[in-house]
Amino acid sequence: MKKKESIFVLSWMLLALFFNFSASAQSDAFHKGALLVSATEGQTWANYATGNETDGSHGFINGVRDPLSLEYGLSKRWGIGLTSGADLYMVDPSRFYAFNFPGGKVKATTSEITVDGHYHLFVTRKADISLLTSIGGFSVSTKGSLGDYSYKYSAGGNIIRIGSSARYYFLKRLGALATFSTFASQASTKGVKDNTVANNYTTSICGFALEFGLCFRFF
Repeated sequence: MKKKESIFVLSWMLLALFFNFSASAQSDAFHKGALLVSATEGQTWANYATGNETDGSHGFINGVRDPLSLEYGLSKRWGIGLTSGADLYMVDPSRFYAFNFPGGKVKATTSEITVDGHYHLFVTRKADISLLTSIGGFSVSTKGSLGDYSYKYSAGGNIIRIGSSARYYFLKRLGALATFSTFASQASTKGVKDNTVANNYTTSICGFALEFGLCFRFF
């Protein structure tokens, strides 16, 4: 019995050492050389402001956000990436762009492409929390038609975004993601020649965004 008990205990010790080695060999949730792909959806709460030299208006409205992001690990803490995103707002054209539309509110769509810097301040094998700063190009446009009536407004500029992200990997490479950020953006019609409404109007959008989605880690 003692021999069998010794073999049993030794087997469990070897098994425990194996799982301990396997766990220690696993990579952290973020590390140098990792490539992260993230897709999220969320809400934006923003102060939407438009105007020219003599007239303007602003108001607090909600929008829908839908970005796609890439990040590469430069070290165990620092990462660099790119984000391509779009926000959607329903705005009153008579209030913000000085024209009336028979159909009521119109759809204003923003687009951004940013370079992102990430600092991962908390990292485990399953989770990480990071801070981000983004800067890049920004545009806003609204166009449409109803019967014989049509309109088009387009403007371009820049955006800066600061925020924080939290990831939790429920599988080896697939995880859930939440991001909260604050942003400021401005676009003008300078150089745009085919607008049919709101010529010389700038659009400034500043606010907050909350997003949820999925992330996948390569390497």
